[in-house]
Amino acid sequence: MILYPFFLADATISLVNGRNRCEGRVEISHSGDQGTVCDDNWDLRDAEVVCRQLGCGFAVAATSSASFGPGIGSIYLDNVTCTGSEASLLQCDHNGWGNHNCHHREDAGVVCSVLPGYQSQKTALQTHFHQHSPI
Repeated sequence: MILYPFFLADATISLVNGRNRCEGRVEISHSGDQGTVCDDNWDLRDAEVVCRQLGCGFAVAATSSASFGPGIGSIYLDNVTCTGSEASLLQCDHNGWGNHNCHHREDAGVVCSVLPGYQSQKTALQTHFHQHSPI
């Protein structure tokens, strides 16, 4: 297995088929095409990077076996290995772009802790109460 970091300036990560934008199957958009991530070696450190990259808090679960349904198109990443401190999933080690031994029934997923908009609503409420506090 060959692992090395790979950077793609025009690739974006999203989560699909979840209840909100902070959970779902991991999908990568690159040059107008959609692809997925294989669940081989997929763990909470990898999910942590995805959640942070998407502004969705911390990882609650790293799912496997296409728990959010199988994707279509390419499988872009396999054997992803993150330390958990990376700013982007694409900074983690993996087998190489498009190099995999997977099927879409092995698509990786993520469940993050924060619902979309929660942080901004919480901050707005704290600011409101602070400004209107009699103290």
